[in-house]
Amino acid sequence: MPSVRDDPLLYRFGFVCVFADEVPTGEGWGELRSTWKSMKTAEFTVFSHPEVPVVPVSGSSVLIGHAFAAGAERPAQELLEAALAAGSDSALHEALDLLCGRFALVTSRWGGRVYHDAIGSRSVFYRSGEPPCIASHDGLLGGLLGLKTDPLSEEISRQYGYVGRRIVTYLPGDLSVYSGVRALIPNNYYDVRAERSVRYWPRVPRRETTLEEFYLCADEYFDGLAQYVSGRFTPVLGVTAGVDSRALIAALRSRNVPMEYATWTMSPTDASVVEDMSSYLKGRHVFLPEAGQQSTEEFYRVCDVVRRNMGHYNAGMETPAYVRQTFGEGRVFVRGYGGEVMQGFYRTYGTPLSEGSPVEDLLRAYALGMKKPLSERLVGLVGEALEQFMERAGYEGLKDFGYDMNDIYYWESRMGVWGASMHNAMDAAMLSMSGFNNRRLFEGAFGLAPEERLTNRLLLGLTQRYDRELARFPVNPSKKPESPASGKRGEALTTKERLRERLEAQQANIDALRARLQAREAELKEIKQSRLWRFSEPLRRALGAVRSRRSDR
Repeated sequence: MPSVRDDPLLYRFGFVCVFADEVPTGEGWGELRSTWKSMKTAEFTVFSHPEVPVVPVSGSSVLIGHAFAAGAERPAQELLEAALAAGSDSALHEALDLLCGRFALVTSRWGGRVYHDAIGSRSVFYRSGEPPCIASHDGLLGGLLGLKTDPLSEEISRQYGYVGRRIVTYLPGDLSVYSGVRALIPNNYYDVRAERSVRYWPRVPRRETTLEEFYLCADEYFDGLAQYVSGRFTPVLGVTAGVDSRALIAALRSRNVPMEYATWTMSPTDASVVEDMSSYLKGRHVFLPEAGQQSTEEFYRVCDVVRRNMGHYNAGMETPAYVRQTFGEGRVFVRGYGGEVMQGFYRTYGTPLSEGSPVEDLLRAYALGMKKPLSERLVGLVGEALEQFMERAGYEGLKDFGYDMNDIYYWESRMGVWGASMHNAMDAAMLSMSGFNNRRLFEGAFGLAPEERLTNRLLLGLTQRYDRELARFPVNPSKKPESPASGKRGEALTTKERLRERLEAQQANIDALRARLQAREAELKEIKQSRLWRFSEPLRRALGAVRSRRSDR
């Protein structure tokens, strides 16, 4: 097992929980005792990374991580204490619907349960057997228990040739790289006594909502987020030509939260938009990697830690290492995760899942972004993993609640597995959190009519609510205009309506670009003299090309 004693970035902000009278012995457990914090209750012991908050709740439970309540008068700890004192499933689950952040809750009630935040950003892995053991990272759990790698995961990884094969890389369903270790899926808790995951959301059928109701949910959520981070962290947010992080920036700026910004990947077409947004925001904005930023021995050490924190099977470890080189302590990286949950990613990208969500549909969704088609062997392996996942995650009967399986699967698998691994990766640089992470907020979005929700106008409207100027910048000019869904659930707009929507979106982008170009023309010379030469070489070339095209006009 890699040493948590020798490297404090390894499994940073993580935890291990053992339901046993005595903690197992061995070198790894000895390191935890001497290096990490510990908290013992009558039923279990929690070891936690020195930097992660751990709060006892009602004597029988422990809250691990960062949690705040949206739309509730009580703070998270008091809300949970009241719910646990009520002694019912419904009280606890209603309280968890209000909680946001990145956390896990371990309780000895009902024979022992483990919960995590709505989007599953605090990854939780479990292994059935004696002693019952739960941890934040599969590598931490596998190393402590001396587990072998999982044959199915190993063959899937080998068949994929993960590096370079996918844009988004993660194992299917709830698989991990270790035998018997599974990821806890969002909206499920782990029942320690029964040794299985149990679904606790949804509990009531989907209800229709209005845009104003959705906006009010968002107001409550962002009030809570702003209040929580203020005075604790300086948020760092990504600046792109998209809408997810843009809405987050607008929400936090309107609540006077000081922020810093980062950009590391964009097309030359989007570069001018990002540059203009950066000038408007006026805060510290770093383009990574910065010019002259060298890869050092420390850089590669951090890359190795990132790989271990992610679960060994993903590529792209450089960005967190660059972030760590660039930003100091006391910061939190707030990702735009959760935005595509609300906008129906799997309903607007590729072929939507059919009603009932058979294994074949989940497999097709999982394969989105593959650079090569799945082989026959890989189809069988991934299909087997997804079939087991559907059973463990309680998918049977889900459609009876009226929610679209495209939304549920994207939320629980893409965000709950891949998204959580990305948070674990960024933890090596700074604490990482999802920007949209609350069940009430998601329910408010899911209740909207498709023509209001399945379009980037949903988050652009939210941006406009908080910052009209930020909403005027063009959206993803490098991408084709989207094709929103119609008011009838699951159907596309007519050709005439679709063309009208596309023309309107194109015209809005053209108007916004024209206005911004006119306003920025006088500043180009100054920017070239000062700011441009601090950017990385690829970005300088991209920005230079943009300005050349402007000059030609």
